[in-house]
Amino acid sequence: MAYTAGVTASNVSPSSSTELDALIIGGGVAGLWLLHKLTARGYDAALLSAGPLGEGQSLAAQGIIHSGLKYGQRTDRQALRDGLKTMPDRWRAALAGKPQPQDPDLMAVRVLSDGCYLFAGRSPLDRLRQRIAHRALAGEAARVEPSAWAAHFRGLGFAGEVVRLNEPVVDARSLIDALHALLASRCYQLRVEADALQIAATGVELTMPGHRIRATRLILAAGTGNAELLTALGPKTPPDRGVRRPLHQVVVHHPELPPLYGHCLTGARRAEPRLTITSHPRGDGASDWYLGGRLATTGSERDAAKQLAHARRELRACLPGFPWDRAEFTSVRVDRAEPAQRPGSRAAVFDEGPLIWGWPVKLTLAPDFADLVCEKLAASTAGTGARIPGEVGQRLPLPAAVAGQLTWQPS
Repeated sequence: MAYTAGVTASNVSPSSSTELDALIIGGGVAGLWLLHKLTARGYDAALLSAGPLGEGQSLAAQGIIHSGLKYGQRTDRQALRDGLKTMPDRWRAALAGKPQPQDPDLMAVRVLSDGCYLFAGRSPLDRLRQRIAHRALAGEAARVEPSAWAAHFRGLGFAGEVVRLNEPVVDARSLIDALHALLASRCYQLRVEADALQIAATGVELTMPGHRIRATRLILAAGTGNAELLTALGPKTPPDRGVRRPLHQVVVHHPELPPLYGHCLTGARRAEPRLTITSHPRGDGASDWYLGGRLATTGSERDAAKQLAHARRELRACLPGFPWDRAEFTSVRVDRAEPAQRPGSRAAVFDEGPLIWGWPVKLTLAPDFADLVCEKLAASTAGTGARIPGEVGQRLPLPAAVAGQLTWQPS
């Protein structure tokens, strides 16, 4: 049985208990968005996070609200593109303080950029990639004239084609902070291990020193933590426990880096962008570039020195005009979890009895993850409609969860 330091049997009466409609394990954006939607629907719900909120995948995210258009015309990605294309507008509504019903008001979130670029150079291969991109983006994005994008590529030596995508970029830390502010009284810090859980047909029971939580449904939104819990809990049907898809991201710092948000297709032979670049302001007035894309996925097989050397080569090939030899490079490994089964056009959600588990697959699909979980809940458990977010109060004898810090960006 595992519990957070500071929680002891003497904290409360051994006979005390809490009844909930739903208990969420996992304190990233997916779990927090779901918690908001459940409470808005009248469910009495609480969330448990093993550590600070967002400290796993969420705070390591680049913050792009993907539209799916970066995948071009690959037929095996069509369903995913269809699922993603409505997400930016849904997020924009929340970011503007006019969320769809039961979505959180995210007006307090820092928006780093209103959109992203898709860009590629002028070699024959790159022109081919651009033709593919333009056909895929017809009516959904627009070619940008050099006069409009020149400032974003200032001093980078880029010459080619640029398409603007409807993909806002948010600051991951401010997103976690905003969600936490809406839900603080329902979020607790507790590392849950399977031997503290009992699952029956009527619900789930979590036992900790001096207290017991009974919930009608248990929802696992813990990213990599889902696999361990599902293995121990052992649903009768073969569950999708997810797979780990590690990333090796790169951080670049130079005082003259221009703010840039985009997907580089220069020389790319795959649907995945060669580089995905986002800019993140530092405390000293400069910005870091945070690099993802194929660089990060293939980089999981390289050690830090080789990954940094590879990143320099990639930047010189894609943006040859900048003095990359004078920039500072560091790298960070991200342990990403996704469903093993391809989820099609939506987030991945599964259930058996009182247990629900899944992954949003991408940050942008967090609202869809919440929708799918609510569909599962509606089939067996109805909210009372009488409660409001925050009403549960600090009634669990556990430390309140706190928002995590970005670990990859120097202060």
